[in-house]
Amino acid sequence: MIAIKHRVLKLLIATTVIQSLTLQNATAEACTKPPVAKGTWVSCVASGVAIAQKNGKYGLVDRRGKTVADYQYDYISKFQDGFAIVTKEGKWGLVDPTGKHKIPLEYDDVWAFEDGFARVYKDGKMGVINKSNELVVPMVYEIIGSFNNGLAIVIKNDKFGYINQYNKAITPLIFDRGSKFDNGFAFVKKSEKWGVIDTQGTLVVPYIYDDIESISSEKTSAFIIEKDGMYGLMDRQRKVILPAKYEWFHFDYDAELASIKNDDGKGAINRQGVVVEPIYDRIYIRDNMIIAKLDDKYGIFDSKGKLLFPFEYDEYGYLKKGLGYLKQDEKVGLINNKGKQLTPIIFDELSVIRGMEDSYIEAKVGDKYGFVDDQGKTVIEVKYERWKAYQLKDARQNNDKNNK
Repeated sequence: MIAIKHRVLKLLIATTVIQSLTLQNATAEACTKPPVAKGTWVSCVASGVAIAQKNGKYGLVDRRGKTVADYQYDYISKFQDGFAIVTKEGKWGLVDPTGKHKIPLEYDDVWAFEDGFARVYKDGKMGVINKSNELVVPMVYEIIGSFNNGLAIVIKNDKFGYINQYNKAITPLIFDRGSKFDNGFAFVKKSEKWGVIDTQGTLVVPYIYDDIESISSEKTSAFIIEKDGMYGLMDRQRKVILPAKYEWFHFDYDAELASIKNDDGKGAINRQGVVVEPIYDRIYIRDNMIIAKLDDKYGIFDSKGKLLFPFEYDEYGYLKKGLGYLKQDEKVGLINNKGKQLTPIIFDELSVIRGMEDSYIEAKVGDKYGFVDDQGKTVIEVKYERWKAYQLKDARQNNDKNNK
């Protein structure tokens, strides 16, 4: 689910995200630690001060080790937007680098300032304050999410809506679920269906989907959409790039390809849409290649859908990362994942001996053995008994090592 369910959001309220005291964004070379008494832990200097711990309590010291804020706190966060979060006896506030309480210890929870605003929690309700501790969003909401694109999701009486940092309502509290804004859009659920709104609160995708799930990776962002038990894809601009007419599919972590299936057959997609149309008997993904089977013959596509090897092979076999073989008329040849045929199709067998940490591949013709390297070059001719081929291989590798 792209929206965190309500009871999970409530749990987030009760649990403050403890920020690591060591996160000073400094390398060992750039880290300056003030001189402090023996037995006192101290962080690197940041924002002109360092966090120090003595006898289980935290305070602030300057570059010379002089105490700026007494050792009285149970926790002090790193500084963000000019303030650090502090807690004492179960109450939370914020201090500046001089140790002054800019936000008093009166809240049950606080979040770091971002762009001059911070979320606060007290007596079961949330609001938003400015740096003068003035409420710009009143303490009336059960949940206020983080602000994205200047907007935040809010929950009140189990209904979801959206506000800006000055409590202007972008939408009424009318949704059953919602996501944070991303790239100018948010997913919202109403009457058991999901749709999409823009930053003006306008419905830009109607309530037609049963579920929407993020499949973002380090490279791209996309969403799996579900409608009437079938699945498709939507991009970050909330444009449908793959209609919801395929059986369930998924992308492995950070993978750019996935296989798909419908009544017409099997195919492949990337996070931008269809790469190989679903017309094949079998599809599987290896080394960023798409191996397809049609009418008992195999062909191979690259990750963009370009045909690398035509449908004239009897079998594809995986050897190791970047290498495989194709079989034709009971013979096999070596290929790589760039679509290059590295050897003629002349061998009875090609195999990698598991546990052997070298780049050689065992080749067999009849009852004779030899080796090729991962570029397809013959290193031991295929004319020896197996034991002799291995003896020659080992001797060659030892000789290569000695000549380096």
